[in-house]
Amino acid sequence: VPYLHQYQIKGCKGGAPDGKDRVYQLVTTAGGTLTASVGYELDGVGETCKVKGIMDSGCWDRVLYARSKCDDQNAELACSDVGALAPEKVSFPVSQGGSYWLIVDGFWNDPKSYGTYHLHLNLQ
Repeated sequence: VPYLHQYQIKGCKGGAPDGKDRVYQLVTTAGGTLTASVGYELDGVGETCKVKGIMDSGCWDRVLYARSKCDDQNAELACSDVGALAPEKVSFPVSQGGSYWLIVDGFWNDPKSYGTYHLHLNLQ
């Protein structure tokens, strides 16, 4: 499935991303705080751009946001757009059996605004 540009964020300071995005639906089996991040290696600690370098396909300008309703900008729960090459991380409360959507988006509409990534999830 090709990356498409379908979604826009509402609340991040960096503005609305114009890049291609991937959407994930999550159905939680327990309540708590869900933390999601992109821009880290498989270990969840090493930052991709620092570990592999700026020319790696995993080093691109990401934006990460979460919603309680997929197609509704007003249902945005959290967003992260901290910088061009930095990892993005969001945290938000979830309830047992709730449905949530995570959107990994590229900031620009060009080949340097999408690529490989690891999506890390942690529910506490």
